[in-house]
Amino acid sequence: RFGHQKERLLGGAALDDVPARLTLLIADASAADATPPGRNAREAELAARLGQRLSRGGDVLMLVDTASRVLELLLVLEAIWTNDRRLQRYPVVLAHHVALNTIEFAKSQLEWMGPEAVAQFDTHRHNPFQFKHLKCVTSLEEALAFPSPKVLLTSSVNGSSGFAA
Repeated sequence: RFGHQKERLLGGAALDDVPARLTLLIADASAADATPPGRNAREAELAARLGQRLSRGGDVLMLVDTASRVLELLLVLEAIWTNDRRLQRYPVVLAHHVALNTIEFAKSQLEWMGPEAVAQFDTHRHNPFQFKHLKCVTSLEEALAFPSPKVLLTSSVNGSSGFAA
């Protein structure tokens, strides 16, 4: 799976990066003519929506995968929480059986991340996966022990298994 937009975790893919000996490439082009909003606009909208929901006392449930896209989302949430002091009173909780393992593995694999993540480590000696605002738990009971309102990220993108069920 690849995306053409540059993110915090991965650089954007381009078709000129596809190996020359490739015999078949299947790609979805249904949104090829759409121009998505830029990263800053998407993140600002996410921050605004989270702030609105949390300030009204509501919890936010985000269904995520357990290893890949969740890392990008966690980097985005960390940046939002770092830049908005009002949100820092609300916990961000990652709840799944391998939550701690996922974060520890990401910390040790920086050389495989995109240039932005690598540069942050090389320049400032700060591992981008050393989260200040994230709490990792491995059981639903631990997740529910955090006071509301909170942001809860849990496994199962369709909500049919894992802690989301």
